[in-house]
Amino acid sequence: MDEHQHHDEHEPQSEAQRAGSVTLRAESERDGGMDAANASLRDALRISYRLLQGGIVVLIALYLFSGFQSIGETERGIRVLLGRIVTDDLRPGLHLSAPFPIGELVHIRTSTVSYTENKAFWPQAAPGQDSVEKLPMSQELDPARDGSVITGDGNLAHTRWNVSYARTRPADYARNILPEEEEAIVHAAVRQGVVSTIAGVGIDELLKSSADELGDSIAARAREVAQGTLDGLDSGIEITQLKLEERIPPAKLREKFNNVQSAEAQANKAVDASRREADKTLKSVGGLASDELSLLIDRYGEQLDGGEEDAAAETLATIDALLRGESVEIDGKPVTDRVTGEAREILVRAEQEAAAVANLWKGRLQDYEARRAVFEVNPGYAVYDAWASAYAAFVAHDNVQTLLHPPGASVVQLLINQDPSIVKDIEEAERLKRNKEAKEQREIETERTKYQAETGTRVRG
Repeated sequence: MDEHQHHDEHEPQSEAQRAGSVTLRAESERDGGMDAANASLRDALRISYRLLQGGIVVLIALYLFSGFQSIGETERGIRVLLGRIVTDDLRPGLHLSAPFPIGELVHIRTSTVSYTENKAFWPQAAPGQDSVEKLPMSQELDPARDGSVITGDGNLAHTRWNVSYARTRPADYARNILPEEEEAIVHAAVRQGVVSTIAGVGIDELLKSSADELGDSIAARAREVAQGTLDGLDSGIEITQLKLEERIPPAKLREKFNNVQSAEAQANKAVDASRREADKTLKSVGGLASDELSLLIDRYGEQLDGGEEDAAAETLATIDALLRGESVEIDGKPVTDRVTGEAREILVRAEQEAAAVANLWKGRLQDYEARRAVFEVNPGYAVYDAWASAYAAFVAHDNVQTLLHPPGASVVQLLINQDPSIVKDIEEAERLKRNKEAKEQREIETERTKYQAETGTRVRG
């Protein structure tokens, strides 16, 4: 035991020393590996941290610059900061606002929106039908399917409208209108305007008047009512166009209304043709002064109907002066156009006839004075001369036949029988004369009646 212990005192010490040195070398190698790993980890963490910092900086920069937004050509922008509108009408271009949720740049489209209102007041074609124009006359209105509008006289009619609107006040629109409710609001306003307006119009006035005459006025009133409704909501929406495209009666009454409209169209066509013909006639009769003459004649008739005798006499004097080719003044404007055409020809013939009548009576007066002078000197000769002249005029008539008495015969028996050819010629001449006079009178009366009917002017014959 002692030897062993002694041996252990020396030998084990060497072994212990060797074991310890080996152990120290193993721990040193392990520590070196851990240090390298730790260093690599530290470097990776340091790079990741730097990358994270860079990413955060980039994100912050992107967040800050997200306030830059572009507004399109058909848009207007609204700049909002902390829920309050700062600028309400930003023009197209690049603009800056605080990033969301601190701020926001709201885009409002201002382009025109158009649609056709063809459901609320228009009948719907049933399955298998091409269009409402082909609806059978026996088809009843179905309130659940067909739209209609009530006129002022309690009748039903169908109308179709073309509507255009735009968002002209972006701030009001953004404050008060939800985009998903916009269409329903505009439709309701337009329908209210249409119903309110047509309630004051009769069905005849609605259906039979021309589009230019009535359609524009109805559409203007309906647009006014609809716009008033939208303005009352501060919607920022403006109706730019409201046009009455079509109006038709119910299917059961379509044929009757079409017949009336066709008759009126033919009547209007005939009236237009008559007016053109009347204008052509006036131009051919009055020439350059036809417009002035027509105006003065209408005024003359109105003054006579109104009991303005003095004014009528003055107007008639102006007409006479104008017909004579003199310069006159009408409503403060001088008129120097001479009357030409048929009127001028009539005036020339009238002047010629007047001169002929005057010359005739002058000749008769001169003949009377000459016969009177002869009678005072020789009454017998004067009477014989007058008798001879009267006899010559008598036998000169076409219906007078002259029979010569045979010389030397004491008794002459006359069997009077007119020459049939002469009688026939005389009767034919009389008939032609009467027909010509009657035809001329009828033409005068026809032209006078036609002129009165077409122009509403009262012509006094």
